[in-house]
Amino acid sequence: MTEPLNTTPELTPEVVSSLSGGLVPASTPGLQQMIDSALASIRRICGWHVFPVVDETITVDAFGGELLRLPTMHVEEVSEVRVQGVVVESSDYGWSTSGMLELYDGEFPSRFRSVQVTLRHGFDDASDILRVVAEIVRRSVLAGTGGNVSVGGISVGAPSGGGAGGNVMPVATEWRVIDRYKLREWP
Repeated sequence: MTEPLNTTPELTPEVVSSLSGGLVPASTPGLQQMIDSALASIRRICGWHVFPVVDETITVDAFGGELLRLPTMHVEEVSEVRVQGVVVESSDYGWSTSGMLELYDGEFPSRFRSVQVTLRHGFDDASDILRVVAEIVRRSVLAGTGGNVSVGGISVGAPSGGGAGGNVMPVATEWRVIDRYKLREWP
């Protein structure tokens, strides 16, 4: 289960309105859903939740070897590792803040869903991503061409019967921000 440590709303209509210089009123119908949809799309593109810091247990596939890449880019703590249901002593594994897990004695099995890791991960400050979301939503509302918010080919519908919205792609500078948080394939 994922439980955010910080339960403050990530991006509110008031913040988007402020960041847009008032061009997008906080009272725009469906604005919070558009914000949430754009943020969810960016998270899917990144391949993980990015922020806030959360405590959760994840189940991952293993492909043999002593190293395992976890689906995160910022680990604060690993509190438990289970391999095929068996708890691994904390002295028998190590982890990096970048999301690597290492077994000191033995290897991970080559099996799907064979490793469970309980960890605290995510960034506590991702204001650059929030600014990207706010800008995408601003352009979408101002485009006023329908009810969808689209980020990187992922389109999510805004509520029908009110609110503006258009399909707006991130611009080059926004893609650079998003790319900093995307999970990478490791050899």
